[in-house]
Amino acid sequence: MKHPALLLIFIFIFPVCSLRSQNRSIQFVEKPFIEIISIAKKQNKMIFMDAYTTWCGPCKWIAAKIFTNDTIADLYNKEFICCHFDMEKGEGLELAVKYQVKAYPTLLFINPEGQVIHLRVGAPRKVQDYIDMAQVAKTPGAGYTAYMEQYRQGNRDPQFMLQYFDRLQGAYQPVNEPLKQYFDAVPEAEIFDKINWKIFELYSWDVDSRIFQLALKNKPKLDSLYTPVIVNTKINGVFAQALYALSRSRNFNEANYTALKQKILNSGIDEAPRIIKEFESTMQKH
Repeated sequence: MKHPALLLIFIFIFPVCSLRSQNRSIQFVEKPFIEIISIAKKQNKMIFMDAYTTWCGPCKWIAAKIFTNDTIADLYNKEFICCHFDMEKGEGLELAVKYQVKAYPTLLFINPEGQVIHLRVGAPRKVQDYIDMAQVAKTPGAGYTAYMEQYRQGNRDPQFMLQYFDRLQGAYQPVNEPLKQYFDAVPEAEIFDKINWKIFELYSWDVDSRIFQLALKNKPKLDSLYTPVIVNTKINGVFAQALYALSRSRNFNEANYTALKQKILNSGIDEAPRIIKEFESTMQKH
């Protein structure tokens, strides 16, 4: 694959809105970026930039299926000055450096001063996702950049952190280290409050993390709070993820695999043998 380091996020989620052939499309301004900035200032509008490459499959998909959707076209044409640049040609090379674009597609929302307010990496399939990101970009303090600044200033409120991890993941940024730091600082009595459970459920996949070990320790309590089905799904998912992650790792060897299997079996989870059996069955097929 060309440019293997630039892994694309192509999120395959069944669309909630129809992507049938439409009549309208986003009208991209074909001008140098400095002129686009000038237009944005005159019209007091934010800029929407599609940062793409010619070899990027997901870039082609959103150009054909998303940017030609009536609902998205009407919204973006009204609210933004829209532009697109090939990040490997002409002015796109400079813009890629300026805005630190490293994966494609990257969708940028830029204020008239040229500052990134919000961004999303990848090609979500839901029309609603593009409506939501436009709303986030236009809401003061809700965008990616504002959340990064609040985090740097020390905001660790659980509701904020839930949205912070969403912003990180949407921007294709790693969540493991800030997630570990956050949960390591949360008192055990509060670690499975409703919002913290949601953060754990959505973003935590480290089998050795404090939060996961506490989940195993407190499983009966969690079952009563969030139902056994929900808790089992999460715990089993973490174990399965650990097996598949190890199988793709340079550290994969018989000793490490045996140690991980034993860790899963020693957890006391009823479905531990099934998780291992399903993993080994899948690996044999490959």
